[in-house]
Amino acid sequence: MKKLLAAVTLFSMFCLPAFAGDAPAFEIFGGYSLIHAGEVEEYDVCAQTLHGFIAAVEGNVHPNFGIVGEFGFYQNTDSGTETDEFYEYGWEEKYRHIPFLFGPRVSYRGDNVRLFAHYLLGAVRSSVDWYYWEEGEGMYEDSGTESDTSFAQAVGGGIDISLNDTVSIRPAQVDWISIKATYEDISEWMNAFRYSGGIIIKLGSR
Repeated sequence: MKKLLAAVTLFSMFCLPAFAGDAPAFEIFGGYSLIHAGEVEEYDVCAQTLHGFIAAVEGNVHPNFGIVGEFGFYQNTDSGTETDEFYEYGWEEKYRHIPFLFGPRVSYRGDNVRLFAHYLLGAVRSSVDWYYWEEGEGMYEDSGTESDTSFAQAVGGGIDISLNDTVSIRPAQVDWISIKATYEDISEWMNAFRYSGGIIIKLGSR
């Protein structure tokens, strides 16, 4: 994490004075996104991939420096059944992650291409709806919802390709997200890889 932060800082130091081309005043981004979260043994959480969308607004205070705020929604459902000689078991678990992140972004802007890097801070609202059942001599069912809001940070970057003065496409934004999750007496960093891609609407000029 420290190496990534140092890279973002160096990027801003060298790029800001060197590339000061035209930039829109605001850039609105929206598109598809996925998060792949790693296994956390302390919480008995298996690795999983969640699909969803991302939306962001960036205000450019300098052609090569902006402030971005973003919102995402990700969801995944896991279900299955198991049987033995006497019983049959089943479960369904629906996971949701809703990140709210905010922070600085530095850019290099060419004629039709923009490269950027950012460091974002905020929170992630995570929840799971679960339903378990067991069938044998009798029928047993149980269900519930658990949720938590945790501190989160993201380091990443991406590339934008300009189509015209109003529209760009973002083929790839890649982030490494760290979430400080706390449950009962356990506090643990959960790490996740995120990919995003979509369309950008450019408003105004700088």
